[in-house]
Amino acid sequence: MDCDPAAARAGLEGVWAPAAEAPYPMHLADAQNLLVEIEIAAGNEAAAIEAATAAYRAAWCDGPPYAYHWGLKAAKADLKALGAPEPEMPAFDESKFDPMPDIEIIPD
Repeated sequence: MDCDPAAARAGLEGVWAPAAEAPYPMHLADAQNLLVEIEIAAGNEAAAIEAATAAYRAAWCDGPPYAYHWGLKAAKADLKALGAPEPEMPAFDESKFDPMPDIEIIPD
């Protein structure tokens, strides 16, 4: 089966705005990771690297361990396969968040 990159890209057009506005970045990361596959199939290495980098950034969230694991894993693999570096991202900063309350559960 032949790949029609233009039709595949057009299929993603309705995804970008809702994914960018969604409360969780996993939809945007997944869409960018799909775009990587489309661009690789089309032979557009520069566009594939750009999409993989965008997927990596979207999947990063607050940084591991608070990242979208599967989206980040796919973006890392794509960047490695394309010979591109992973983008510099800030490490998770615990001080930005309120600590979880200490609670004790007492069973009956």
